[in-house]
Amino acid sequence: MNSSQRGDRGPDARGSRGASHKLIGHSATQPKRSGASNEDAFVVDDALGLYVVADGMGGYEFGSEASRLVVNTIESVVAEKSAAMSDASDWKGLLRDAVSQANIALCKLAAERKAPMGSTVTAALFRADQVHVAHVGDCRLYLFDSTLAPKQLTLDHRVAGSGGNRLERSMGKGLNVGCDLTSVDLPKTGYALLLCCDGIWGALPVQALAALIREHTASDVAQEV
Repeated sequence: MNSSQRGDRGPDARGSRGASHKLIGHSATQPKRSGASNEDAFVVDDALGLYVVADGMGGYEFGSEASRLVVNTIESVVAEKSAAMSDASDWKGLLRDAVSQANIALCKLAAERKAPMGSTVTAALFRADQVHVAHVGDCRLYLFDSTLAPKQLTLDHRVAGSGGNRLERSMGKGLNVGCDLTSVDLPKTGYALLLCCDGIWGALPVQALAALIREHTASDVAQEV
């Protein structure tokens, strides 16, 4: 699953609330394997300046329900609280609270289902000339500047083990979740951001992703990968 955005900074380009950029997001999703269920979910909200990708944990029951609950809760919290905030507000704190509420909701649902439920998530919120990022797990956010030089803005929460890499951190494991938070200044010229789950970055090297962004529109990139 992936979501791609392009933006350009300009004095009158306010395509989302509080963002001095015209934001155009595109998304697409499909199962990682033929015949497998699709456990990805996403939010693409250009007006809110919010983009979220979640991947329900494979092997767990209700994976698709878990990822949908996570992205929907994050969007609901950000939409409700952001209206009263300004560019100088604590946007990372808002994302932290949204992720925390999504995690609590997932834990409660898992208790009701009496089954393990889990998800990874990466959320990007655009305000003024920055993107604020919250991250749990191994979905990734890449920033490509005007030269298409890639920069990974998230750190995979994976550890090496005897059976291969495994997730070190995810949503739904307990009421307290460790969430990475960062704010990044956006380039002054054209740029692109790519949110994707491990089904994308595990299959395509970042240089191949950069080539797709160079040769296609954002909507085409979302479909191609």
